[in-house]
Amino acid sequence: MITGRGRGHHREILTVATAMVEAGKLRPLMNAATFNFDSIEAAHALVASGKANGKVVVDIAE
Repeated sequence: MITGRGRGHHREILTVATAMVEAGKLRPLMNAATFNFDSIEAAHALVASGKANGKVVVDIAE
């Protein structure tokens, strides 16, 4: 999908990605643990360790 053809190609990429999400073939990978702002150092340590499985979420809406 990524070809280096520039911004005009982004619409096509997003259209294909949207179809994949809707078909259940593409989903975000999130780390099982979530952190709040008070434990942000632990979140950073997890990312720095390389042991995070997917994106690490820090909830700052508390």
